[in-house]
Amino acid sequence: MDVLAIIIMLPFLVVFLWAIIEMLIVNPIQKKHQKPQIPPISQTPEESLPTFILFDNEEIVPAISEVAEKKEVFEEYPLVGLYVIEVPIKKSEKISVGKIIKQEGKYLAILFGENERKWEYPQLFLSKCVRFADDELQRAFERSKLIFMEDRVKLRSDKPLAVTSVTPPSEGSDDPQSIVSPTEDASSELTLSKALHMIDHAVAPAWVTCSFQGDMERDGKLKHGFHYDTRGERIYRKGCEVFGWNKDLVGKFGMMQIMYAYRGVPDGKSVWMLTHHNSVTPIATKATAMWWNTFVRDVIFEEWRNPTSDFYDDFSTRITFAKTTSKGYAFIGVYQPEQLLEGVDDNGKMHHIKVYRRIQIDYEG
Repeated sequence: MDVLAIIIMLPFLVVFLWAIIEMLIVNPIQKKHQKPQIPPISQTPEESLPTFILFDNEEIVPAISEVAEKKEVFEEYPLVGLYVIEVPIKKSEKISVGKIIKQEGKYLAILFGENERKWEYPQLFLSKCVRFADDELQRAFERSKLIFMEDRVKLRSDKPLAVTSVTPPSEGSDDPQSIVSPTEDASSELTLSKALHMIDHAVAPAWVTCSFQGDMERDGKLKHGFHYDTRGERIYRKGCEVFGWNKDLVGKFGMMQIMYAYRGVPDGKSVWMLTHHNSVTPIATKATAMWWNTFVRDVIFEEWRNPTSDFYDDFSTRITFAKTTSKGYAFIGVYQPEQLLEGVDDNGKMHHIKVYRRIQIDYEG
C-alpha cells in the first residue's frame, strides 16, 4: 500500500519540484537575457502625422523649430573704384571727395581732383581721416558690420528680398509715382541702370502744381510742400532773420546767381534752391544744361554733363527749395548727398549722377 501510494504521488512531486526550480533558477536567467519588447504601433491617420515625415521618399527633414540659424550673407566691394571723403580738420574747411584708383600692397592711391595721394589701408578709415562716400558702407563701418579684406571690404547684409509687386502711392503722399517696380525702390541700393530707369519714369511731385503759402516766422519752421516766395533772395533773407543763416551769402540768390549758400547755416548745412528741374523745365533743355535734377519720391537725381569739382564733390547736407509752376519756391526737405553713380549705359553714353536722399521732412532750425 505504501509503495503504491508513492508511485501514484511521484508525478505530482516531480511537477512540484520543477515548479520550484523554475521559479528559483530558470526564470531569473531568462529575464536577464530577455530582449526588451517593442510596444505595438497604433495606426495613425495621415493628417495627424508629424510634419517632418515624407511619404514619397521617406526622407526626414527637420521641423521648423529645428532649422539651424540662417547663415550670414555678405556683399563684397573692391577697394579700387570706391569713392571716399576726406574728413576736414576744421568744420569750416571744404569736404574733398576722392576716388580710390589703385592699390599697392597696403597703400591705396586716392585721386582728389587732379592730386593723387597715398594712404595706408585700413588705417585711413580706422583713424577717421577718411570716410566712405557711400552712406551704407559708412554706416556699416560705424556699426562694426564692415570687414576689411586684403583688396576689398565685406558688408554683412541683412536686406530682405525684393517684393515683386507694384507699390501704390501711400495715402497723402506728396510724390505720387504710378510705376514702382522692385528695381525702382528709391530706398534700396541704387545702380546706374536702376537710377536711369527711375529717371525715365519720374512723375512730377504734387507740390509742383499744388502748394500752400508758408510763413516761416509765424510757424518757426519750414514746412514740406509749402511755398515761401517767388524770389530766392527774399526767402534766404527771411531765413537769416528767423534761423540765423549767414547774411553775407544773401547775394548768392540774386539774378543769374548759383542759388546756393555753401554752409550758410550755423550747424554747417547749406541752403539750396533748384530753379531748373524736370517738373518745370522743358525736357529739351536737358541736352544743353550743365546739370539736370529729377525728383523720384524722397530722392533727387542730379545728372551732370561735365562734373565740376566745386559742386559735384560737395557732400554737405542741404536745406532744399525747388521752383513750382506758378508760386515761386517750395520747401521740399533737408537732403543729404548719398552716392555718385558713374558709368556707361547700354548705348555707350557716359553718365555722371549724384544722388541726394531726403533725411528730414520739415526744418526747424
